[in-house]
Amino acid sequence: MIEKILEILPISLRDEAVKATAYAEEKHGGQFRIGGEPYANHVFRVAEAAAEHALAAEMPPETVRILAISALLHDVVEDTDATIEDVEELFGKDVARVVLALSHEDEDELDEIYLARVAEGGELAILVKRYDKLDNIVSLPQAPADFRRRKLSENREALPLWNRMDPEGAALIEELLKEIENG
Repeated sequence: MIEKILEILPISLRDEAVKATAYAEEKHGGQFRIGGEPYANHVFRVAEAAAEHALAAEMPPETVRILAISALLHDVVEDTDATIEDVEELFGKDVARVVLALSHEDEDELDEIYLARVAEGGELAILVKRYDKLDNIVSLPQAPADFRRRKLSENREALPLWNRMDPEGAALIEELLKEIENG
């Protein structure tokens, strides 16, 4: 998975991507998703999808750097002992700004507040969140039935917010929700 990310990125960005990958893997070490998968696999998939998007959109190298590194680190402040200051020191202000926009303030934060902050974080924060959400939805069939039903319902309820923030992403999310609900 990491190799795929490195293949997508321009050569000039690969060293920093390796550093961010190692940091994410270290910080998420010992964490597992529902179903037993190492948590780091999730952030690697999100980064891969974001990098592929950047490549298809022909984004400039600096934008690709911010997007890919932010995707690798999108949960590190929220789910580990890393601080936003650590992220800024290691990867710069632009990455830290995106990671901060993506970090829930607490577990019970309302979608309206959280997604408004993501939107304020700009296009790159929105893109990382899109691919994070899509990967989270894809993992729902492996989740216990009660958790799956609750998350499907929460995602359905948030679709109007997504439509305002990211219409393209909202369509992808809705399509994926239908697939899982029907199947």
